[in-house]
Amino acid sequence: GAGDSLCAGTVSQLFHGQSLAVALRYGVALAGLTLLSPHATAEDLTPERLAARLKHIPEPRALI
Repeated sequence: GAGDSLCAGTVSQLFHGQSLAVALRYGVALAGLTLLSPHATAEDLTPERLAARLKHIPEPRALI
């Protein structure tokens, strides 16, 4: 479900060289799409839906 989506989105972005903060943002976006689905997984995931969902997730910022 959403936990698997969170892990998959995060790990995929880490694999592509993104920072942990950026990777977690993608994971949260995918988990959110999964939670919005009436199914255990979001059956209609597309790059466009992910891009639209990312607009609702704040950009990472340094916590210094």
